[in-house]
Amino acid sequence: MRILIVDRSALICERLATMLCSRNDVEVVAIYDVGMIYESINKFSPDVLIIDTDMVGAGGMGLVRNLKQHNASPILIMLTNHSISQYRRRYLDAGADFHFDKAYEFNKIPDVVNCMRLQRAG
Repeated sequence: MRILIVDRSALICERLATMLCSRNDVEVVAIYDVGMIYESINKFSPDVLIIDTDMVGAGGMGLVRNLKQHNASPILIMLTNHSISQYRRRYLDAGADFHFDKAYEFNKIPDVVNCMRLQRAG
């Protein structure tokens, strides 16, 4: 399973990579420039895409809609520092598969990814 992380924080990327790479069938790629997201998706063909909502800003909803228009779109996990329920609902309505608060729900990500990995293997 290939996972692409788009977050401006190297620490967040490293922590996620450590949490997710405990299995040898998982490969994590991190990028710090949201402008490279489409190029990176084409290059790495990720199964899971984890995006920091602060990086995509106001264009985040359009980005999610655009990514979900493709038949082979990855599982899309949005991360935020701003756990406002209407933002969560908007991202989920736009097509995000999950929306997690970095402060309170960060540890849920490995479980979600593992569940997705098992579903694809099954």
